[in-house]
Amino acid sequence: MAAPSIRPTRAASSSTRCGCIFERDSRRFWVTSALPLADRIFTCLKEEIITCQRQPGELLNELELARRFETSRTPVREALNRLSQAGLVTILRNRGTSVSPITIKDILNILQLRSLIEPACARYAASKLTDEQLDALEHLPEIERRDAKKVGIGKLLQMNRQFHVAIARCTGNDLIAELVDSLLESSTRHDYFLMESFSGNWVGHSDICRALKHRSPEQARQAMARHIERSRKRMSEIFSGALLAT
Repeated sequence: MAAPSIRPTRAASSSTRCGCIFERDSRRFWVTSALPLADRIFTCLKEEIITCQRQPGELLNELELARRFETSRTPVREALNRLSQAGLVTILRNRGTSVSPITIKDILNILQLRSLIEPACARYAASKLTDEQLDALEHLPEIERRDAKKVGIGKLLQMNRQFHVAIARCTGNDLIAELVDSLLESSTRHDYFLMESFSGNWVGHSDICRALKHRSPEQARQAMARHIERSRKRMSEIFSGALLAT
């Protein structure tokens, strides 16, 4: 899959560094020129890696990136170092930099942690959420009824993340909500790759919503646990226990 286009845009003043327009799925994202150049390069490359525009194992050439962003190699190298710290790229001695692999272990580790946290969140939410919170959950897009090809994977994952974080916020514990949000963010790259490989019904939230509407803590806990377990089984089947890249 080709990387999305990024068009550097210079201001009239030669002293103003360029910003860039990031284009993906017919949508345009502006990476502001107010950010330091290395930050803008980091943001653009991170988006490409997370959305699998840059495939696991793909080599990133500093010189080519410097030409693309119309800059020297110094801010490019700084951005790559930050991506390495985030675990998104691997800096190879005397070989350059490559996009880090996705492994089934990474995915299952995240799902294991989610399985310990989110069923408890759903159980608590069922007895504590307000009518307004329930109404907001019920009006979130019903992702399981959407076709990912029509909605777009990015939008689908955004709605999924919104749904799960909203339930976590019903606990009233900001630390739990932030942890769930962080786990979902960490799994975004995995989800992009997997959703491109999976043509069936990706997620199902109807059972969870039904249990919450009935104010049934145990049913909500079980529904969330089943939901995460289905994801675990589906991912295991797709990956077959193998690395995507070595």
